[in-house]
Amino acid sequence: MGENILSPYSFIHIRVKTLKSIMSNTVQQIIEAFETWQTEDEKFVNGNSSAGTRARKSLQEISKLIKTRRFEITEEKNARKEAKA
Repeated sequence: MGENILSPYSFIHIRVKTLKSIMSNTVQQIIEAFETWQTEDEKFVNGNSSAGTRARKSLQEISKLIKTRRFEITEEKNARKEAKA
């Protein structure tokens, strides 16, 4: 009788909180990758050819992170719809 049973909505609430934590991490990674790109791009513009390679690498990382963030946004949107249902 003293069992602790979670409602179906508890799982969704926990899932949304977990997703928010993950999303904050992804956004922070995007910001860091962008700052790295800015630094390396400035070096490249000033004549450092090796910095061009690092700048391109940062842009590729940003691209991957943006795809991840888009997926996270979709997941949160779907979780919100489930919570309202």
